[in-house]
Amino acid sequence: MLPEILTDDPDKFCEALSAYGSVKSGNARMGTKDVFGDSLDKLRRSYKLLKDFYSSLPADLISIITTYISADIPRTIEILEHLGRVFNALEDMIENAKRGMGAADFTDMIDLTYLLFTTRSELIAGDYAGRFRFIMIDEFQDTDPTQAEIIYRLIALSHDSGDISEDSPRPCNDLIVVGDPKQSIYLFRDADVTQFKDAGTKICDDLRGGMVTLDVNFRSTEAVLGFVNRLFSDIFSVCNNKWDFGYDPLAVSDKRKNDKGSVELILTPSVEKGSPIPSVLNEALAVASRIRSAVVDGDLRVCDKDAAADETTRPAKYGDIAVLLERRTNLKYFEYALRKYGIPYRVYSAGGLYAKQEIKDCISLFSFLRNRHDGISLYGILRSPWFGFSDAELFGIFNGGNPYSNLRNLAVSSVSTVSSDSPETLDSRDTSNSSVDSVSPSLKEKVRSAYTLLESWRTLARRVSPSKLFARMIRESGLFAVYSGIAGGDMMAANVEKLADIIREHESEGYYTLDKLVYDLCLAAKSDDEEGEADPQPEIIVDNTVSIMTVHASKGLEFPIVILPELGEIIGADRNVSVIVDETFGAGIKIPPLNENENSNNDSRNDSGKKKDLLDSPPLAIQKYLYNRKSHAESKRLFYVACTRARDHLILCGNIPKDKSKDNPPFEGDSDCRTRMDYLTKYLGLKLADADNSVDSGEVLTLSGDIKSGLYDISNDSFNAAIRIIRYEDMPEFKETDTESDIETESAGESRLIDISRLEHAGSDPDAESSAGLGQSVQTGQKIQNNPVNIFDRKFSVTAINTYLAGPKAYRDKYLMHKASNPVIKGLGRHNESVDKGIIIHEIFAGTDPKHVFDRYLVKDAAEMEEYRKCYRNFIGNTFIAGARTIACELEFTVNIGGYIFKGAIDRLLMKDGELMIIDYKTGSKAEESERNSKYAVQMAVYQTAVRDMCGQNARTFIYYTQTDEFGEVVFDASEVRRTIAETCRRIIDEEADSHRMG
Repeated sequence: MLPEILTDDPDKFCEALSAYGSVKSGNARMGTKDVFGDSLDKLRRSYKLLKDFYSSLPADLISIITTYISADIPRTIEILEHLGRVFNALEDMIENAKRGMGAADFTDMIDLTYLLFTTRSELIAGDYAGRFRFIMIDEFQDTDPTQAEIIYRLIALSHDSGDISEDSPRPCNDLIVVGDPKQSIYLFRDADVTQFKDAGTKICDDLRGGMVTLDVNFRSTEAVLGFVNRLFSDIFSVCNNKWDFGYDPLAVSDKRKNDKGSVELILTPSVEKGSPIPSVLNEALAVASRIRSAVVDGDLRVCDKDAAADETTRPAKYGDIAVLLERRTNLKYFEYALRKYGIPYRVYSAGGLYAKQEIKDCISLFSFLRNRHDGISLYGILRSPWFGFSDAELFGIFNGGNPYSNLRNLAVSSVSTVSSDSPETLDSRDTSNSSVDSVSPSLKEKVRSAYTLLESWRTLARRVSPSKLFARMIRESGLFAVYSGIAGGDMMAANVEKLADIIREHESEGYYTLDKLVYDLCLAAKSDDEEGEADPQPEIIVDNTVSIMTVHASKGLEFPIVILPELGEIIGADRNVSVIVDETFGAGIKIPPLNENENSNNDSRNDSGKKKDLLDSPPLAIQKYLYNRKSHAESKRLFYVACTRARDHLILCGNIPKDKSKDNPPFEGDSDCRTRMDYLTKYLGLKLADADNSVDSGEVLTLSGDIKSGLYDISNDSFNAAIRIIRYEDMPEFKETDTESDIETESAGESRLIDISRLEHAGSDPDAESSAGLGQSVQTGQKIQNNPVNIFDRKFSVTAINTYLAGPKAYRDKYLMHKASNPVIKGLGRHNESVDKGIIIHEIFAGTDPKHVFDRYLVKDAAEMEEYRKCYRNFIGNTFIAGARTIACELEFTVNIGGYIFKGAIDRLLMKDGELMIIDYKTGSKAEESERNSKYAVQMAVYQTAVRDMCGQNARTFIYYTQTDEFGEVVFDASEVRRTIAETCRRIIDEEADSHRMG
């Protein structure tokens, strides 16, 4: 077996590799001349070749090569032949459908353009030859290879033009490709970073061009760039594969060379295995504590991006900070931590609008209204927040028969009579009485309420426009009130509002029906056309909220302070798919395993010992192996992109790495680095610096459990850099004081990290709870393991608290039973005019175009429109607020009161004579002072706490009565009201837990 076997007979070579792997008993001096004669030298050379090649391969690739038997290849080819016929038929069907519609998808637009340039170039030469003298392509690392080939064809057309007269266009001699392969992070979208390397070769060789390195960074401080150069020059030093790229150091710009920056690494403890509290929660709490100290204590200063070089820095604000996550898996823990510390934040999502569950629920509702026999859509909308039925309840309702008929039968059974003009006939109610009798009275009442609303909406569905129908359904269902008690409910409500805007936009283009709406929504949901999520935050306060987003979403952005947590999370991603298609291996697919009586070395059982339904074919196994290697390489680039988003300060956070010992051997190769913390541990040698930043002559340390807090020098021969290590126990103490009662809460050293024992017994001491202030642990009222209410997701609203204080039964009906208000069987009822009026006033007072508001809420009367406009003019012209400056309208907030998280919006925040004023609008006339103070104390206590937390000072609270154009101040004992709020929250959580346990 000589080297030429590698190309002449690869099958024989793979068989030899498999045999070597199972035997490994030879040696370099094996055999004798007497036995092998003149072939002995060839034997030994072939053996050495085989051994060296085997040793150079990764173990997982060897497993692929040696596992599959020859029978797997013919089976794969046979299956592919059948799939090919099916695919060709499907492709023809799709192409015919598109031609019939005169439509082209995104891929068609690229492919058809490419075909036009390659097969009919004579048709377009007159238009494109010489049209462009200069072509520049930015972000080329994300360019599709077909798109790149179209550009090359444009250049070829220019040079192939035969017209060389003085009047002819000059050929394109300038192609400028700009990109950074280290920022190619879209492997999950099948982006191929190797195209960038191929383009560089083509430009330099075929087009006789050159390469220019843009090595000056205008974004970051020297401290950040020093760290990035020091770390990533090592991380990117290994370039064994086509998808690997070396590192070009970045130089700081002249404008930023004197700006101060920093790099910090916060080390948090891991929790014991099996703990109900994940380690990432410790990281989240440490991050929140660091954000709070950076802003409140002012220990981080930033430079405004557009400031002159000689301008001074300013203290950091919440809006300067971004928390970048690799994935959203642990998002809820970071939200919980930020809420716990009362930090305003905003979560950015890259998902499509139509992929959101709340939008899917709306599609189900419209689909049912279009066709009442659509049982799946009916089931989906009933179990959604629109109605809140449990699966167990729906099973009892839909157990046999027509779903909508069953729903109607139950609704009718709860009242004595039914309207004779009901659209249903008695024949449709043919289900047995036994199923009706087995349903509890409370469920019958819930069903009656749901049926009443659905039937009224169904009656209206083809009589009014979809936008008006949608607005009415939202109003009558109380959907937004339900969302207010759900984690992320503000975003859900904003997305539903955005869907309403989309529907109105469709209607503005002409006649629009329910059938067309359902068709459009279903089509959009299937293609998930990446309609961006709604923006739930007022633009005026965007600059004062912490941004939370994925690293992918942050690409192209920059922030004064970037926090990068979860350094201990496993990097890279396995590709668990059934089909992969590429140019090298073609189509890789899964194949069925051989019969039990057939001899196969291919492992046909999964990790649990159960027989697998399908196995990876040899091509698919190799494709997955290559994908995992590419994914590991991309994880380095993702780390680089995250670090280079920072302008002034970079803060890293992760669990303290374990010491490398017998159980955790030292790193041997790049592939041993499974986490980003591994990269820091492997490549950064730490030397403790003195107070004057001079380097101590002590030993070089590595990250481990013994590393102490302090400033460390991590410079090497090429780059100067430093990093400050902060251990969790050494973080600055964080104390909060109740300004009304001077009750000092526990310090950050005591409350920063979750105490599991406290969580397990939380709520057992009501007296202790009543004195809770800001920043304390959430009181659950149940052991965390047994409490079905997720404390990390729970948010409260002022409306919910007031409803409960008015009567626990009213709260249960509205928030736990999701009952509709005043359900009726006969007629359509009348909407709540006072609620509509309040909403209209709020939207107009917030600055929304009145005409748009009137259209939205079906206001047609000219006198009524003028009344609303007059209300706004009266408010603006009221002498009480003369000279006041509006700070914000509809100011959304997240605030911690007694350990419980509240979200809401303040109608208006004013500043007058240096004093903050909270204004809340109410319809009606001015109430007596005692009644006003009692009725609105809870609401204003929450608002006042939120403003104090955001602005650092107390605010006076006022009600503005729109009917009489009067202001009335709300006066209350803030500390006492907050105690009442905390006790009410505890009782609500207990009731919700009981409700979940009882189903």
